[in-house]
Amino acid sequence: MKMTKRKDLFQLIGELSVSFSSLEHMLGYILCELVSLNEPFVGGLVTAEAPLHRKLRLIRKLASYRLLNAPDLRKEVLDLVEASDKLRPDRNLWVHGNWELSEEQLMADKVRCFDFRWEHREHSGGGEFVGVREREFTIEQLNQLRSEVQRCAIHALRLVQTVRAAPLLQAKQPL
Repeated sequence: MKMTKRKDLFQLIGELSVSFSSLEHMLGYILCELVSLNEPFVGGLVTAEAPLHRKLRLIRKLASYRLLNAPDLRKEVLDLVEASDKLRPDRNLWVHGNWELSEEQLMADKVRCFDFRWEHREHSGGGEFVGVREREFTIEQLNQLRSEVQRCAIHALRLVQTVRAAPLLQAKQPL
């Protein structure tokens, strides 16, 4: 009978988290290039504190405009954004979730993760517990997620270099 070892699970979750962090950084670099032509520092200042969902939305909008003269590259960037957006909902769970590491679950090559939801609500005078999101993963599912995140991160790194060299459209000056 196959059983997942705790250290193997820790390695897998760690690789998944680090790979997603790399993907987020590469998406941020792509956004910087699209925001501010030849001045990625300015793009970084403008977008540094934006959450991932907002960065993805901005990349969609800017790629559709800035990469008008590079339709193949525009499609590649938009496909990467779509793939990243599909992975995004569980990202906080992988990184911040409460992993159950029971022997029973590991014996079945499964693991559960819990995300406790708290919200600040004005009418209640403070914080309020609103529920728990529970997600069960098989080790195979986590391996597949890791592979997908790593594939996206590698693709994003290549696209950073390609976008940097692309003929990006500049906004016309207002009258």
